[in-house]
Amino acid sequence: MVLVVVAVGIGGFVGGRMAERHPSPTDRVPPLPGAVEGGLAVEVIWKVDTDQQLYALTFDDGPDPQWTPQLLDVLAAHGATATFFELGEAAAEHPEVVARVVAEGHEVASHGWDHSRLTTIPANSVEGGLNQAAEILAELSGQPIVLFRPTYGRLDQLALRAAADLDQTVVLWSHVLHGGDAALSDVDRVVNTARPGMIILSHDGRGSPDQQLVEAVDALLTRLEAAGFRGVTVSQLMAAGRAD
Repeated sequence: MVLVVVAVGIGGFVGGRMAERHPSPTDRVPPLPGAVEGGLAVEVIWKVDTDQQLYALTFDDGPDPQWTPQLLDVLAAHGATATFFELGEAAAEHPEVVARVVAEGHEVASHGWDHSRLTTIPANSVEGGLNQAAEILAELSGQPIVLFRPTYGRLDQLALRAAADLDQTVVLWSHVLHGGDAALSDVDRVVNTARPGMIILSHDGRGSPDQQLVEAVDALLTRLEAAGFRGVTVSQLMAAGRAD
């Protein structure tokens, strides 16, 4: 009897701790307005299923007046296009950099407003931040903002619902290119595992970029070109195939 009581007690304690660490999927979701009819849906992609030798290079956390122009120079030298997941706050501070991104044929997408963790901030801040970012990015770029990448690649039902409301596709990644000492090894890893439809994550802001990253992007594009790959925007990649 004692053992049973102890087991139940432990189970209740563990269950309580688990509920605290892993809340219900609807824990932070407010009730849908009564006027909403039908369902809400959002697509989430890591790569695209295509038989064409295409890939999408993406940059997070910009625009940055120091690093974004250098990366644009590298892309231009290779005739490659990319997608820039920009922070609304940074775009508002550096509209001239956004203008250059667009003028050179690249895609502007949303990375939210200020790089807050979407899984921890209040519900109204999630929706408000995504809406604010979409508005300023559309205004500055002249492009519809149809793609969204959550900060740190982390999101829950609130961000999914906000993206659905904005009719945005959530874009994650299949490959990563860092800066610093890991840059060249990352180039090797991406090239050795390259597949049609891959989406490569890199950065052009918030202290992540450095000169080693700029050189790594140049090296990566050179090697992918030699392997027969062509860099396009995420939207172009999606148009070439069916998202996984």
